[in-house]
Amino acid sequence: MLAAIRKYSNSPIAKTLLFILAIAFVSSFGLFQVVRKLLGKDYAIKVGSRKISPEMLRCEKNRIINRQKGLSESANETTDKNFVLQKIIYESIVDLAAEDFGFIISDTTIKQYISDLYMFRDKNGVFNASLFRAFLRKIHVPENLFMEFLKNDIKISLMKLPLSYISVINALYPYACAQLENRTLTVVEIDPSSLAITQVPIDSELESFYSNHKEKFMIEETRSFTLLELKESLVKDKIVVPEQEIKDVYETSSKRDNKSYEESRIEIVEELRQEKLPSAINDITRQIEDDLMSGMPLPDVASKFNLTITKIENVVSNPTANDQSKFAGINYKEDALAVAFSMDDGTDSSFSEALDASGKRVQWVIHLDSIVPKHVEQFNVAKEKVMSQWIKQKQREKAIDVAKELQKKASLTSLERVAQQTGCYVTPKFDRRGKRADQEEQKDKDNGKEVAKNMEESDKAASNNTAKNAAVANEHKVKEDVKDKFSDIISELYQDAFKMQLSDIKYKKIGGKFVVYQIKEIVPAISISEKENSQYQAKLTQELVADLQQQLVNYLSKTDYPIKTNENVLQDALAGNANENVPSVPMDIF
Repeated sequence: MLAAIRKYSNSPIAKTLLFILAIAFVSSFGLFQVVRKLLGKDYAIKVGSRKISPEMLRCEKNRIINRQKGLSESANETTDKNFVLQKIIYESIVDLAAEDFGFIISDTTIKQYISDLYMFRDKNGVFNASLFRAFLRKIHVPENLFMEFLKNDIKISLMKLPLSYISVINALYPYACAQLENRTLTVVEIDPSSLAITQVPIDSELESFYSNHKEKFMIEETRSFTLLELKESLVKDKIVVPEQEIKDVYETSSKRDNKSYEESRIEIVEELRQEKLPSAINDITRQIEDDLMSGMPLPDVASKFNLTITKIENVVSNPTANDQSKFAGINYKEDALAVAFSMDDGTDSSFSEALDASGKRVQWVIHLDSIVPKHVEQFNVAKEKVMSQWIKQKQREKAIDVAKELQKKASLTSLERVAQQTGCYVTPKFDRRGKRADQEEQKDKDNGKEVAKNMEESDKAASNNTAKNAAVANEHKVKEDVKDKFSDIISELYQDAFKMQLSDIKYKKIGGKFVVYQIKEIVPAISISEKENSQYQAKLTQELVADLQQQLVNYLSKTDYPIKTNENVLQDALAGNANENVPSVPMDIF
């Protein structure tokens, strides 16, 4: 037979028959799929770039029904179509976002996860692929779709309940140990301001420095304005109330609880003045605005209406400590500055209401006297500032030279030895997150109580001795300064410290100082029990997943995944029942 096939295989008739067979095979198995794809009907739902086939949709529906049966014996084979759609769309979006974001669970991880499940192990505890495939046949889900469903489940569950999937991340043990590692640094601080500069610059050198650093001598825009205040209490006291109005109020108010007219008169006058006050203030402020618009000098306006007048000279929009004194007695300086810096030169603002320093209401208005625009101060005027900045620049350059020299010398021995003369200190132990070993929560509480007790005893003992009291206070301040110094140094350097080798020596500017630093000691993680390791992994996993979840949420909030549906295909996919056979796609992952 084989000889006959070889003999006639090259004949035209045999080739024609083989061609017809190939066409029939393609037509039966592939043409339908090709046509569906060309017509755009090869999916039921499309989320972003991901197409969800009718088969996948049916499998998801079957999976949900099987879960319902497992939870309740009375569960029937119908399920809410909207629930299926929402679930599969949600999972697809999460999967796309996680994939785009770089959060991908590999097939190897899924395989290991499935292998660890007890229901797929034989009596000897060894994974049995036959049990796994029997399970798939029972739930009518092919292997490839089951793998996709499981990946999505794990991703979503990791974001919601990380402790349920600790077995997936057992590989984190070495990382967990690395997280427990502590380090210390040898640190040398170089304060540029303490370095003497003996060089005396000539004028041309200062002028060159001035030209190259004009931004250092920029003067912010300043404004000068006059503030006029109208005190409402003075307006109120000048309101005249006719006698007849007082009598009318007395008569219409049941004669003031049987009080005599004279006894009630003062109270009635106060009430009527309060009623007339808004109208009186409105009249006066309108007259003031008219006089200001007509060009009446400010002192004359202030005298005419008994206004308080205050001159504010050359202030910036964000006043410095020196400028604050210019607003003495003004309780609304922020509002006044905001108005002044929104006006044109020589104009008047509208009236505003505020409380003065004594808590009484005032009406205030501003006249803008002048504007000095932002500008660079002239060299002759700024010469002292130029000299000061030049010295600071030279001190910084010298500090960098000192740091580099220390770095060079220490590379031959160690920073601690080289810095014996200049002085150095060693930080407390800290971990990869910058958490100091000497600042554990319980220890902090105990130390806080002990320190408070010692300080109280020291204060009592020193209360009768001024000199001793000052010494104790200074000691407390020194301790606080050291603590703050450690905190600042560690918060700035802890990330870099865990990238360094023991021989590395670096320097960095922190605050106003230059810091040279080297690893002093690497304290490896102590051996921990299996229970402690499990607890630490659980805690670490929660932190990592919480961080990942927040990043994914932020990513999702900025990302749009369009959703399209093929209604006819969708309805066909959701029709039918859970017992229909779903074609199995061979995958053979085990």
